[in-house]
Formats: sequence, C-alpha cells, structure tokens
Amino acid sequence: MGTRHLHEILSERMTISGTMQVQLDEATDAWGIKVERVEIKDVRLPVQLQRAMAAEAEAAREARAKVIAAEGEQKASKALREASEVIGGSPAALQLRYLQTLNTISAEKNSTIVFPLPIDLITYFLKTTEATAQQNAMVPVGQGTSVQNSPQASTSPQAGVQSVAM
Repeated sequence: MGTRHLHEILSERMTISGTMQVQLDEATDAWGIKVERVEIKDVRLPVQLQRAMAAEAEAAREARAKVIAAEGEQKASKALREASEVIGGSPAALQLRYLQTLNTISAEKNSTIVFPLPIDLITYFLKTTEATAQQNAMVPVGQGTSVQNSPQASTSPQAGVQSVAM
C-alpha cells in the first residue's frame, strides 16, 4: 500500500488486492498457508500525512488557478489589441464606443459619472498655462515698478510709480 499514490489506491483497489494476494501467497507458501482472498476495505492515513497531502493539493490548485488567470489575461490583452486596431482605424467607432460606455454607466444608477477627456485637450491647457507662466517670469518687477492690466504703459509723476503693459 505504501508504494502507491492515494488516487491509485482509490481507483485500482482490485488490481492492488490481486498483487498483494500474489505477494502474500509467495511468502506464506513455504509455511503451508494458502491465501485465498485479499480485499482493501479501509485505508487510514496518519494525520501528518493528511495535512501534507492537503497542503500539496492546495498548492496544486493555486498553481492551476494562476495558470488559468494568466491565460485569461493573455486572451483579454489580445482581444483589446484587436479592438484597438479596429477602433484606431475609425474615429467614429471610438466615439460610438465612448457613447456606449456612457450609456452602460448611466444604466447602473450611479451618482457619479466620470467623463474622460482626450489627452490633446489637457495638453492644450497645460501648454497655455506654461506659456503664461513663462511670460510672467520674463517681465521684471523691480523697485518702483508694478504691473497693471492696462494695454498701455503710463507714468504717474505723483507717486513715482511706472506701469508696464503686457
């Protein structure tokens, strides 16, 4: 019994019983004893062996689950790549997909809907902000000089303050 795996003991009881009968008969023949029948009725495993087998089975299940999850991710990434190629060929398809997504979100009765903005739009605002910041950095504001929002430069003789137009 100790030379077989548990799944073999459970599935091949008759074959194992026959093998054990032949081995016992050969060993007891010299004593004049004849073994007529061997049956495997109950197999008891030590608690430590049960725990070891359970841990091994759990590790095997986790490994299979990881493989299945990885295969799913691989299939999903291939499908996304194919979808991006189809959508990339037609801007109208991208717009329709966007509207379908908004429709799906609105059907779920959510209180918040996030509208994705195209990166080009955000980049435009970032460039505008950077240009304004650079322009403000280039105008020197020194002692006796202030910046006003008037389109012309003027001098006030009373306070001795000069204004610069931008």
